[in-house]
Amino acid sequence: MSSRSIITEVVEGVLWIVDLVRTSLSAEDKSVDAAIGGEDPGSPIVDGIQVFGQAGFKSRPKDGGTGGAAKAIRVMIGGESIIIGTHDPRVQIEVAEGETLVHALGEEGTKTATLRLRPDGTVVIDGDKIELGEGASKAIARELDPVEVTVPAGTFVIAVAGPGVSTVTMNTPITLDGEITQGSSVAKAVD
Repeated sequence: MSSRSIITEVVEGVLWIVDLVRTSLSAEDKSVDAAIGGEDPGSPIVDGIQVFGQAGFKSRPKDGGTGGAAKAIRVMIGGESIIIGTHDPRVQIEVAEGETLVHALGEEGTKTATLRLRPDGTVVIDGDKIELGEGASKAIARELDPVEVTVPAGTFVIAVAGPGVSTVTMNTPITLDGEITQGSSVAKAVD
């Protein structure tokens, strides 16, 4: 038997690609747990399998349904099952060479929130609502957003040219400090 055959035989007894039926958060430690469908059609559903991922990054695949299910790599180690990777063929978004993309696992056919890290150093955040900080509520004004500037009464004088009225010509631009009363309806920031 070749070494490749031996490795294949060992791996086939330890690794399986399975369907994710549903996921939940563990009440004990808030880790992601999964219920998986068996390796064969008609196999029983196995519940309570912990989903491992990268430290500092957590993802919870959407439950399986009529549109299909996310796939997972199930590993058996010492009689215990864990999931070491997931892939959801229902939600695929193009990614450019050298780009890193993080996206929410939205409903089939709906827009999802995305974070793109481009190789040129550009960061692109796209979503229906963007909050810069948990619970952000203050609107952000962007260049070309409509704004209204409030000039306090009695602080600005206009001279009108006419008989007996002297005029002052301003040869330099006037910069007015004011309050922005309307900001972005999409992006919000905390104080």
